Amino acid sequence: MDKNEKKTNPSETLPGNGDQQLKLLLFIVLGISLVVPVATSVFTIKSINQNVNTLKPTPTPGAENKEAKASGMVFYDPMEFLVNLADAEETHYLRTTINLGLVGSGEEAEKTSGGGHGGGHGGGKAEPALVGRIKPQEPVIRDTIISIISSRKFHDLSTLNGKNELKETLRTRLKEQLGLDDVAVYFTSFTLQ
Repeated sequence: MDKNEKKTNPSETLPGNGDQQLKLLLFIVLGISLVVPVATSVFTIKSINQNVNTLKPTPTPGAENKEAKASGMVFYDPMEFLVNLADAEETHYLRTTINLGLVGSGEEAEKTSGGGHGGGHGGGKAEPALVGRIKPQEPVIRDTIISIISSRKFHDLSTLNGKNELKETLRTRLKEQLGLDDVAVYFTSFTLQ
């Protein structure tokens, strides 16, 4: 045997020996373990964005928007609520802030009552006559809202459809009770627990 000739092990000369196969397997496993979470994140973000894009924008209460001016809508002071829900098996509650957009007769919305107290509308500013007429009925408004919310269950309010149904029920009942042309209900905060 020549000095330059080396004895070779048959496993060293065959392609894909144990070390190479182990490295290839490790590379595949690491690749999959990195790709799956990234793909899942992308899918989740796309789903969230798709859901957000289907929500209808709600006008900002107090903002002078064209729709509100055209309809004679005036905004009522925000009201905060912390209400137990109707779930029997567990205790759940809703903490929410609600603003009301009131639409009365055209004349009523345009007139202002001079009262110096301002009623939370910028101290000293004249408030619309419609708000002045509704303000004494706030206990009735609050009782109606609390009664309707407390009749709902957690799972009813945890979906967009459930929130919209609650909003529509409040709108219909308050419009009827207050004798207004229309009432818009705006949730400016909505926390279920």
